Amino acid sequence: MKDKILDDQPLILFLTDFFGSRNKAQHLRFIEEWLQLVMTSNFYAKRNNPADILYFHDQFVELYQLLFKLSQDETASEKLNVVISENCQQSSFYSNLQYLSEEELENPLLVIKDVFKDYDFTFYKTVLREWLEESLNSGFSDGISESIFPLYTNTKRIIEACWILHHCVKERDLTKETNNTPTYFEQTCPRLLQEEHLIDPYMEIESFFSGTSLGEYRKDLKDWFRAALIEHVSVKHSSTLVYFHDQLIQLIHAGYLIVNNNLEYKRNEAYCS
Repeated sequence: MKDKILDDQPLILFLTDFFGSRNKAQHLRFIEEWLQLVMTSNFYAKRNNPADILYFHDQFVELYQLLFKLSQDETASEKLNVVISENCQQSSFYSNLQYLSEEELENPLLVIKDVFKDYDFTFYKTVLREWLEESLNSGFSDGISESIFPLYTNTKRIIEACWILHHCVKERDLTKETNNTPTYFEQTCPRLLQEEHLIDPYMEIESFFSGTSLGEYRKDLKDWFRAALIEHVSVKHSSTLVYFHDQLIQLIHAGYLIVNNNLEYKRNEAYCS
């Protein structure tokens, strides 16, 4: 079981989405281009549209808020320290990180402490707002605040620090999943087959294909596929689809038994007459 105290940390959940929308390199490039946007007339139409800038402004505000809360939470920090020490001692992973010291690479939480040593969350939130407003102005801005530069520098550092944290948690989860992989079919199956089908899972397959024609199954799958992909399209008879879904689940269970037990199929009737 995962550590509930750690996994309930909003920061851990947030980083999954944060690095799911863009990876570390893309976030760093965004910060570079965002600064150029207020320092020069450069504009990257595909990546710097106002909606995109506003979205990532909001994400960075939330990130700073969560990091500030973490800096005030000794229990959560200690939990993360354990995860880092057990899962992040991989020098090859650090080779493409350029804004952290060797000490910070070993313990990225030091970055969070340092970022909030001279500035609090209110400072970062205010300057992020100024940065947003300046970047949405057209053309070159002469009134850029000098406060943007410590924000710019620290943001690049926390992106790399958070990338390490995100990587460590992923490594921990992968290790736990590998170590806790169930070895019994009952543990991997949310819904067991009938007893006679557990003894002879080929009976489940025979039952499946005796239920209706191959053409009907293809039609059901096609309807299901269209409903899933096309907006405003739905399945007319949902109860039929639910039944078909359950049949597919049982079919997968039967196949699992056959493959894992290397069962030979013995047919009692001729293939065709």
